[in-house]
Amino acid sequence: VALARALATFGETEAADVVRREAIRRAETPQELWQIRVALLGDEQLALPAFRKKYGAAQTNEERLDVVRRFLRLAPHEGTLTRRLFALLATMGQKEQLVLEIRAARRDPFADAETLADGASALLALGEREEAARAFGELIERAPSDPHAHAYLGDRLRAEGLWAEASAVYERLEEL
Repeated sequence: VALARALATFGETEAADVVRREAIRRAETPQELWQIRVALLGDEQLALPAFRKKYGAAQTNEERLDVVRRFLRLAPHEGTLTRRLFALLATMGQKEQLVLEIRAARRDPFADAETLADGASALLALGEREEAARAFGELIERAPSDPHAHAYLGDRLRAEGLWAEASAVYERLEEL
């Protein structure tokens, strides 16, 4: 993580990204992954009172979108902001931008399960069934042995009316 920060300081952002991803990939335990997460994201903080004040003062969806984007620059891995971004883009009918933002969230190794699932649901609502299936599947790819991930995914699939897919996930959950 220190090497990644040094590379980024010298303007080598692509190399820094590679080193960060490799640090995450090499984590052997959940505790180690958590330490890497804290080291990488520890200085990211959402100033929630300031966000609520600015977001509440926004009169239009365009203004709200601007507020969300500004705060995402401060806390780019904040799932609450990313999910709000998805919702605003969907409401505003900005389908192409929504798909781009969902793809960006899917590439984020620190994206939480709710953000990934909301992105998959948005893709499903856009009629992108195959891409939505891949996005939902990434929840399990990130935690293949985690029963909580399987239960969450099964519940989300069921909520979307994807009964066969949910059933398959629940069967795997029983095995775990």
